Amino acid sequence: MRNIFLILLIVVGMITTLTGCTSSVERESKKAIRAKLVDPNSAIFTNFIGPQTIPQWEFSYRGGKLIRVNVNAKNRMGGYVGTAEWVVIFDHDGKITDVGPGDEITERLTRDFQRSSNNAKARMTKEKRQPEWGDLIVIRKLASILAVLSPHTGERYLKEAREIMEQARRFN
Repeated sequence: MRNIFLILLIVVGMITTLTGCTSSVERESKKAIRAKLVDPNSAIFTNFIGPQTIPQWEFSYRGGKLIRVNVNAKNRMGGYVGTAEWVVIFDHDGKITDVGPGDEITERLTRDFQRSSNNAKARMTKEKRQPEWGDLIVIRKLASILAVLSPHTGERYLKEAREIMEQARRFN
C-alpha cells in the first residue's frame, strides 16, 4: 500500500512539473502575441501545438523551440478577424526571438534563407572564395527552423543547406 502511494505521488509530481513547463511557455507566448495585437484583451487562444524542437546544427546553431497557436482577436473596427495560426520562436536560452502570424514568418524566413544562400553561392562560384561565416550560420539556422515550420518544403531547405556547407568545406 505504501509503495502504491509513493508511486502515485511521483506520478502526480511529474504531471504537475510537465504541465507547469508548458503553461509557462504558453504564458510567455500569449504575452508576446498580445503585444503585437491591436486589441490584446480580445485575444482568444486555441490549439497550442508545441513546444516543437528546432534541431541543433553542429556547433554554430544551438537550436531552440517553436510554438504554434491559433489566435482570433478584434481589429481596429472592433470585429473579430477570424482564427489565424501564429508562431513564437524561442532560442536555446528560452528567449523569444520571433513572433507573428505563421505565414508571414515562413515567408520572411524563406526570403532570408534564399538571400543568404544566394550570397554564399555567388561568393563560391563568382568570387571563388569561401562564403562569409555569418551567411553559413544564418543558412543553418533558417533551414532548421523552416524544417519545423513546414516539414514538406523544409526538407528542401535542409538539403540545400547541406550542399552549401559541403561546398564551403572544400575551400578550407
